[in-house]
Amino acid sequence: MKPAIAGQLLRILGLAFEMFGLLGVVLVSRGEGVFPNVFGYAPDTLFKGMVAIGFVLWLIGRTMIAMNHSRRDRERDFEDQDPSGRGPNDLRL
Repeated sequence: MKPAIAGQLLRILGLAFEMFGLLGVVLVSRGEGVFPNVFGYAPDTLFKGMVAIGFVLWLIGRTMIAMNHSRRDRERDFEDQDPSGRGPNDLRL
């Protein structure tokens, strides 16, 4: 799988985690849901953890996309470079 596609999938997955985590935090704080303790942790702690994990997944995906773009830009700049060693914006006298 290409890094750009994997990055997009991680971003979407991270945003979904964040949305479900925020929904859970809101429902727990309003008292509209009956959420049992899981592994001894209160539900609001678990939902806040989901938000944090979602953010980390989103950040990793965004970094993968940015790294792919910078690599593609470097390759394009290398191809555009003049064989004489001058860059595209250098003056020729």
